[in-house]
Amino acid sequence: MLPREIVTEHDPERSRFDLPMRRIGALRFIGLVPMLFAIGFVWMPGKQLLHSLAEVIAGSGSGFEWFFVVFLSVFVIAGMVPFGLGLFILAGRTRVTVGEDRMVMTELAGPIRWSRKVKFEQVERLEIGGASRVSEGGQSPFGNAMCGIVAILKDGKKMPIAIGYPRDLLQPLVGEIRSLMQRRGKAVPVAEATLTPRDEQPVTTEQRAEKPAGSAIELSATGWSAEFKVPSRGLFKESYGLLIFGCIWCAIVGAITAAGVFGKGSHGSLLGTLGFLSIFWAVGIGMLLIGIHLGTRRWTLHADHSQLHVTLKSALRSREWRWTAGEIADIRIGDSGTKVNERMLEQLQIHRRDGGRKTGLLTDRTHEELAWIATTLRGMLRVQTGESPEAPPRIDPSRRRG
Repeated sequence: MLPREIVTEHDPERSRFDLPMRRIGALRFIGLVPMLFAIGFVWMPGKQLLHSLAEVIAGSGSGFEWFFVVFLSVFVIAGMVPFGLGLFILAGRTRVTVGEDRMVMTELAGPIRWSRKVKFEQVERLEIGGASRVSEGGQSPFGNAMCGIVAILKDGKKMPIAIGYPRDLLQPLVGEIRSLMQRRGKAVPVAEATLTPRDEQPVTTEQRAEKPAGSAIELSATGWSAEFKVPSRGLFKESYGLLIFGCIWCAIVGAITAAGVFGKGSHGSLLGTLGFLSIFWAVGIGMLLIGIHLGTRRWTLHADHSQLHVTLKSALRSREWRWTAGEIADIRIGDSGTKVNERMLEQLQIHRRDGGRKTGLLTDRTHEELAWIATTLRGMLRVQTGESPEAPPRIDPSRRRG
């Protein structure tokens, strides 16, 4: 039986479930952040758009004015995307429609709507998860925000169905959705997914001391030391789109700046316009600099029986870390805490004996490369972490590269 808060409508072709506004307490005011950003972002181009549109309507606009109206309209619409996102957080709710062969999930916030669809044949299972269960003492607003239903698709992707609601509201809903899908010829299991920190386990079966096929990492090894040289995988691949997005951002801001400089206006308004646009230039240039740094990173990891020395260099900066073997408790693979395209990026982690903060290195290298490096470094440094110094591990010199 569904809770009263869910308004239900059934007919022969579809069933619709209207969920209430999300009960996330003061967390909803987080939505004001992207809304204020969007207003600030579109204020200047919106003002210029109205000016150009007025000239076009009055008949005094040139062909350039027409082009500029279209160009700025696209920019303003794109800039309002975070406004809609903030509005969904502030006052949004979800509607789930189960049809004959698909589900349609619609986010509603006043006049703004955003829908996503998934066919039954694409769904492998449904998952309901959250920060905690109701039986463990009820839900806080934060716990409500962390509960949701997702559809796990056959290609491994996740499709959100209803996010940000308490488990006692979602549990009967996911059962009803499953029942409707089964009646329409698609039986899917429902799995529980409790959101708890994943224990970091040292690599075991995946450990390997051999270089993975196709890896560009070079290992220079002797019986008493090992040095890994990890090159960049490419400027655009390593920058995760920041470089491209930064270029597009700067091009758009540049066009708006040119319109402000060559357009009509007083000297005072010109200075105000340039001062305001300098904020957006700073954002664009910042993205470019971060993209260049990420895209040109080169790592060097040198270990012997007494210490580990790591150096990171890019076109813009360099950094280094140094630990003695006695300071290192473990070297393992762990999650970086960063997701890209619904995939958690792995990294090499250095754990210290004093319980200090772990250090993450080589984020988003392949699992095989990280396992190879971790295994080799652990073997080289184990002489100072409890094993006899008379028999330090040797690396076959025939594996030497470079």
